[in-house]
Amino acid sequence: MLIKAWTTGATAGNTPETAEALRVLYVAVTRARRLVALALSDTHVLAVKSFLTERAVPHRALHDNIGEQTMFPW
Repeated sequence: MLIKAWTTGATAGNTPETAEALRVLYVAVTRARRLVALALSDTHVLAVKSFLTERAVPHRALHDNIGEQTMFPW
């Protein structure tokens, strides 16, 4: 629910826990000086990739399960 709420901007129906988790995520990401690392399940990687690409945010992903690094656009 958190990743969906973050990447879609949907606030309707968010529980207080999701709203708090979004605030914590916002603070963590906006205070980072050089690097933010997110640990995501494979099901969320594409949604976050699209979200960051649409906003021209440089990013890359490392997939542990196949042992190779996938570079996304910089």
